[in-house]
Amino acid sequence: GFAALVPLAIGLVVVVGACLAVAAKNENLRPLALALATGVNYGIAAFSVKLVTSEWGGGLGHVFTDWPFYMLAVTGPAGFILNQDAFQTGTFLAPVQAIITTADPIISIGLSIVWLDARLRSSPAAIAGVVISLLVMTVGIIITARHAPQVAAQQTPPEPPESPEPAGSAGGQPADGQVTRPRDVSSPKRP
Repeated sequence: GFAALVPLAIGLVVVVGACLAVAAKNENLRPLALALATGVNYGIAAFSVKLVTSEWGGGLGHVFTDWPFYMLAVTGPAGFILNQDAFQTGTFLAPVQAIITTADPIISIGLSIVWLDARLRSSPAAIAGVVISLLVMTVGIIITARHAPQVAAQQTPPEPPESPEPAGSAGGQPADGQVTRPRDVSSPKRP
């Protein structure tokens, strides 16, 4: 019911608001803060999807009269807009993708534990498997993002264009045998 809505909405506003405040104040941290806000929105949207799909048994009237549908309608598009903004900065692509991809499941799993009383396997092997899986996923995202064509193009300096030699010249000397003095490129041309 509605018992989960108030703390969930307050948490969403506080965390996303703090991320937006950091993004507005610090241009260097902007993409990372927006990525965290995106991951939080996506995590809450995933949690809301679970709740909406479980309410289909009660019919459309039940779906539209309970809060999860409306939470999904807010967090899905908000996450999408934040996601676009985080990637449009063009910096920190690998960390941005890693933050979004890891925050989404962590948030949705955490919400499921708190409000749906979900139980995770708690054996040491199961916990180690989850931690290792998250680490491998994060490293894979970083490696993939660093080798993306856009990033590779930014990291490879362009080759300087070769200057063509005039026709009929050998070694940069004019064909008529005249010796020319090289133009000084450090001083500006005067009209």
